[in-house]
Amino acid sequence: MTKTGNGKAHSRAALEELAAAMHDARGLAEVMGFYVGQLLGEPPDLDGPPLTDLPTRSDVLAALRRIDRARLDVEREWERLSAEQRESLPSPDALHEEG
Repeated sequence: MTKTGNGKAHSRAALEELAAAMHDARGLAEVMGFYVGQLLGEPPDLDGPPLTDLPTRSDVLAALRRIDRARLDVEREWERLSAEQRESLPSPDALHEEG
């Protein structure tokens, strides 16, 4: 595997994309969670998101695919780093455990 001189910048960009993908997915999950709570009998909340904000199946699948691609990119960039460069970054396994 080829080690790149600018590998750390590529790795950081991959980590930033994973963080953004996870952030966006959490937003979808929060809206879905609100309606799950309503269906399970939580008191009505008139300040909650409108039904039009509820993600579609394709929205959910796109978010899951984006997370998968971002995780693969993080793993690929991790493999390109030298051992020295890896010391200052979290490993893909550590990121996966953190969720």
